Amino acid sequence: MLDDCRDAAIQLATEMFAAKKAELRQLRSALDSQAKFMDNEQANNTEVEARIDHMERQVHKLRDAFAAEQHALSEAADEVEIMRNTLNKTGGELAAVRGLMAEGEMALGVICTTSSICPGVSDGDILLACLVFSMLSKLVMLA
Repeated sequence: MLDDCRDAAIQLATEMFAAKKAELRQLRSALDSQAKFMDNEQANNTEVEARIDHMERQVHKLRDAFAAEQHALSEAADEVEIMRNTLNKTGGELAAVRGLMAEGEMALGVICTTSSICPGVSDGDILLACLVFSMLSKLVMLA
């Protein structure tokens, strides 16, 4: 009977050992599966991180290009503003010169028709002055 008890205890221990060994195999299998999954995910993460780095470099290049284009646009706008101001100023000056020339032509017309008002100035000098002012006014008109 002692042998039977001992045999039963050995049998029970063997069964428990086999059950624990089977449980250990299942846990190892699950652990191996999870380790493979983790390795695969780490490889995927490395690939995704490389793509992100590449895209970040592209975004940085695009931002630099955009900033350069904005700077060039700003400079061009400044140049246009300078040209606009210069053109407005030149237009005003041209109008003033045309006005003065018109006044001069009118005055010269009077002088040319009434040369007797200018004693001591020959009619040829008055005619020459009339021609010079007339030519200058035509040059300004062409400009």
